[in-house]
Amino acid sequence: MEMMAGTASEGEIRTQNGTVQQLQEQIATACFESMIAMREVLTPEQREEFASMMQERHQNTQERWGNRDKSGR
Repeated sequence: MEMMAGTASEGEIRTQNGTVQQLQEQIATACFESMIAMREVLTPEQREEFASMMQERHQNTQERWGNRDKSGR
């Protein structure tokens, strides 16, 4: 946001955006690999519980984002 408000060139902003996107992809990959590693040590029952917890977390996140949109933030 600072670059958008500042005097950075379009090229600099695009380069920074590309860097951010690459880092986000690396984070997503690391999270996925971590989940796969956790899965390998869980029992089938624990996997079901973990999946349920992840679904609940996802729904809570969606609700927060929905509330944020409605509040104008």
